[in-house]
Amino acid sequence: MTSPATKSRRQQAQGPHSRLPAWARYLLSIAFGAILGAFAVQWFAEIVPGPHLDVDVRTSKPQKGNGVGCTFYWLVVTHKQAIDYAYLKIQLPNRISGYKIGYVGEAHFPDEGSVQWQGFELGRNSGGECDVIQAAVNNTIDIQSSVDGNIIVIHISKLSPHSAIVGLLATPDYSSSLSPSQKYFEGAYEYTILGQRVLRVVQFRDLGLKDTK
Repeated sequence: MTSPATKSRRQQAQGPHSRLPAWARYLLSIAFGAILGAFAVQWFAEIVPGPHLDVDVRTSKPQKGNGVGCTFYWLVVTHKQAIDYAYLKIQLPNRISGYKIGYVGEAHFPDEGSVQWQGFELGRNSGGECDVIQAAVNNTIDIQSSVDGNIIVIHISKLSPHSAIVGLLATPDYSSSLSPSQKYFEGAYEYTILGQRVLRVVQFRDLGLKDTK
């Protein structure tokens, strides 16, 4: 016959969980498994290779024509897989006086020694400001941008696979708003894999200055 003291010690050793009914322990195990599974799926989504979003930045300084005294920055956003959202922030040494950004059917950099790029015209507008006079791009509601001095912020949503986004930024050489003059880039993008949203950092490549004749 078990004494009351022995029975009490057994209950203490078994702990409070042993006093839970079987159905409660079953529900707790399901909840714990669901939480653990969600963390495991998110962790796996983070390490599985996903889309890459790269931004090439190239600088151009015309040496003749009405673009003399202006600096233009060419942007090319490249990706091969669908991306849900992208955020880009670009800081330039001088005030941004004009820009155009959008989708194009075919994008490529000009050949060496030339600034010709189909659908683009660079120079000064009727007010004498450095500007992108025209650009054969389709700026849809999926691309939102704003300029504040020498900083441009771009929000892009619903990037289809293999779609090309290009842009041009125009700045006058004489209106430096930073001391010392410098460029700064930051950005992030999101995509969905295994039902999970993954956040990645945008890779910028500054290809430097190319004087144009």
